[in-house]
Amino acid sequence: MASPVAPPPILPPSRQRSFAGPVVLIVLGLLFLMGTMGILRWGSLVHSFGRFWPVLLIIWGVIKLLEYQQAQRSGSRPPGIGAGGAFLVIFLVVSGLIATQATRVNWDAVKDNMDIDGGAVLNGQTLEEKGQEIFDEILAVASGKQTKSELLGYGDNEFVPWQIGATF
Repeated sequence: MASPVAPPPILPPSRQRSFAGPVVLIVLGLLFLMGTMGILRWGSLVHSFGRFWPVLLIIWGVIKLLEYQQAQRSGSRPPGIGAGGAFLVIFLVVSGLIATQATRVNWDAVKDNMDIDGGAVLNGQTLEEKGQEIFDEILAVASGKQTKSELLGYGDNEFVPWQIGATF
């Protein structure tokens, strides 16, 4: 007598995955693509992020709410907030607060105290041009040109990575 074929086991419905992660990846990919293609300037992107980063939290919350409602309608368990989601929220809040504070600084006033302005790279200056500018400035200072801190009279109060003589 032939052995009866057992029916395949019925698997429980799989839990739906969150689509918040793919949305974040698509948005970041588009921003980096536009930045590298020159459509967006990095300086304006940082400034915009510093002003509108809470909108990203709101969008993420709306996505999670829609996922919850969709799971309720289908009778399945809604996807929760995993470690990746928690990390995303923490990273977004910390980087958003940093960007917000950075946009509030009067960088034009700070420029008067710096010999080399690295922010020009964010506004379109190439790394080669900035590197040449840094090299030229180092040569000029080594040849006797006074730095802005010396011209402003800071002298001994400026940052000194190595102190000559005894220190306490």
